[in-house]
Amino acid sequence: MIDINTQQHELISDCSKKWSIDEMVRRAPEELLELALSILHWNRGKASIDDIKSEKADVRITLEHLEKRFGSYQEHFNSKMKRLAEREDGQCNQTATNDNEISCSEAV
Repeated sequence: MIDINTQQHELISDCSKKWSIDEMVRRAPEELLELALSILHWNRGKASIDDIKSEKADVRITLEHLEKRFGSYQEHFNSKMKRLAEREDGQCNQTATNDNEISCSEAV
């Protein structure tokens, strides 16, 4: 996972204040689709890992904008991670000490 430094957070915050909600609503699905397409193209040999990384960066920036506009989704994220850790299908061995500390490792 990448780190976003203070200056980058401030830049995202400044841009979020300038962009209209309509612009964000149009941009988010576009960036998500571009990532999905780059993954599909990579799978067919028509895109590189670098292409995927570039699209992931765009999606991360877009998600940060959405979080600035709509608020944190930490509670939802924690809930979904807890549910993932509790799955009993054998795909994930986990240790869940609390809602904020869940570790998932490959099944043996």
